[in-house]
Amino acid sequence: MEELLAELSNKADYPLIYYRLIKGRSTESGLDWLCSHGQIDMLAMVHRPHSFFDEIINGSYTQKMAGHITKPLLVFPAKV
Repeated sequence: MEELLAELSNKADYPLIYYRLIKGRSTESGLDWLCSHGQIDMLAMVHRPHSFFDEIINGSYTQKMAGHITKPLLVFPAKV
């Protein structure tokens, strides 16, 4: 994962973009921690289509985050 983050940083070629690896009990708790403690100005996420059962069981992290964070949220559609 560290190699991927280093590659992304080099490709962005912009010193004010940071990539962080956040470990949490769940994706949602990690994103919540990032919004509260990560000193970020904006959260960017990719919205991917889900299967019917995945939507029922897990839901959409993007929709969950949009419902309760106070930071601006930038949502990119996934290329299907």
